[in-house]
Amino acid sequence: LSAIDTVVFDKTGTLTQSHPEVAEILSVNPEKYTREDILRLSACLEEHFPHPVAKAVVRCAEERDLRHAEEHTEVEYVVAHGIASLWRGKRVLLGSRHYLCQDEGIDVSIMGSEIERLSRNGYSLLYLAVDGALEGIIAMEDPVRPESAALIRCLGELGISHVMMLTGDD
Repeated sequence: LSAIDTVVFDKTGTLTQSHPEVAEILSVNPEKYTREDILRLSACLEEHFPHPVAKAVVRCAEERDLRHAEEHTEVEYVVAHGIASLWRGKRVLLGSRHYLCQDEGIDVSIMGSEIERLSRNGYSLLYLAVDGALEGIIAMEDPVRPESAALIRCLGELGISHVMMLTGDD
């Protein structure tokens, strides 16, 4: 280890407190799917997974007393990308921008200015698509651990010239 010059950290729970929270919920078309609908459907999909972000979405829905029936089929978890399922006969996707845009060909440009604003403010974004169209975004915040900055400075003092963060977020 004395010869290394690079350290790569995971984000959630390593550099952050691993207690993410829902900061904001956006709907592309509130007359079609309200913010509550976006959160309810997302929680319905996420409740099957133990990841801290999934737990945060489910917790937020519970705090808002949003109940949901199991209206989806088997949930497919695409590692480091997101979730796919059928809901009311429609294909639903929930996950990262990379997953929806690059892997699934979903256009998110309709929310471009909002995505930019949320990203600039440091939020991690979950994208929800229904039948090939973006319908909502959930902005997540996960506070940085207080000791993270000091740790990274210390690594620099030890001669580690490259410190990177690897994350599934934008």
